[in-house]
Amino acid sequence: MMRWIAAVALCVGLLSGAAAGTSIEPPKPELPSYLVLFDPGSVDLGSHGESVLAQVLADYWAYQPPMIYVDGYYDRHGSDDHALQMSKKIAETVRDYLIAHGVPATSIEIAWHGVDSPMLPLHEDAAVFSRSVDIRFSATPNPYRQ
Repeated sequence: MMRWIAAVALCVGLLSGAAAGTSIEPPKPELPSYLVLFDPGSVDLGSHGESVLAQVLADYWAYQPPMIYVDGYYDRHGSDDHALQMSKKIAETVRDYLIAHGVPATSIEIAWHGVDSPMLPLHEDAAVFSRSVDIRFSATPNPYRQ
């Protein structure tokens, strides 16, 4: 009986808020993010990269986010300039894949980061993440670029 009374009170409270012009919005779902890993010296997606991007595409069509931010990171395999070039190439590889599969180019913004801006602090366990592309859906400007 008490549960029924509580449910009625909740409904009445919601209705009175709606009648008074108070809008009650459901919480917005957290938009997913993704990580595509690359082998040293390679811009090839490989089967793992393609499976991650297949999920990105499925979620893109489900969520329809206004923007996709693609950030390439690369470690110190060679010079600083080489790392910056490789981070740009792997970000472009991901962007090109998304465009080839129907995502509008105007919905994708890419950036690339050299050795001075690692994705994670450099240590042994982070090495695999230092050759990666971070993909984020967003309805707002990318906080990582401000």
